[in-house]
Order: sequence, then C-alpha cells, then structure tokens
Amino acid sequence: MESEARYKRILMAIQAAHNESALNMAVGPLLQETGFGSSGMVDPETGEESRLSYLEIAECLMDTDRLYFQKPIELLVMANQRSKEMALGVPPRLPEPESPPWQQFL
Repeated sequence: MESEARYKRILMAIQAAHNESALNMAVGPLLQETGFGSSGMVDPETGEESRLSYLEIAECLMDTDRLYFQKPIELLVMANQRSKEMALGVPPRLPEPESPPWQQFL
C-alpha cells in the first residue's frame, strides 16, 4: 500500500511537471530505485554527455525484468509522454484536490 501511494505521488508530479527540470525531479526516485541513478552519461574520452530518454530506460527495464519493474516502466513511459507534451507546449495537468471521504455522503 505504501508503494502504491508513492507511485501515485510520482505520477501526479509527472503530470504536473511544467519543465524538464521538474520532470527530472519527479522521475529521479524511479531512476535511483531501478539502479540507473540518472538518465545521463559522460564519455570519459570526449567529455561529451549523452542522455537516454525515459522510454529507452523503460525498454532496458523491460528487457531486465518486466514484472518486477512494472510500475517504474509505466511511470517512465508516462514521463516520456509528458516530455513530448512539454515540447509541444501542452500545459501540465494539475492534480485535483482529493475530497475527504465523508463528502461522498453529502
């Protein structure tokens, strides 16, 4: 249950991301959890940085263990989609406030 709530918070942060920095912060815990650490790598010879897309990371996780990494894969695919939306200028989807449980009876 704890991890389900955690994944929901990450999803809401991905949906609400307004720029790449916010998206990277939202996805950061997933990258740490899966052993990637980050999506960027630096070539030691040239010093050039290259980055994997969130979709490429998700594909690596699918090749590793699709069942174990199911939730991180889903969230990384959603982060990749949000990244594309940001490039097109689509505004973030702000989370809707949750109603207290007792309001369902009103």
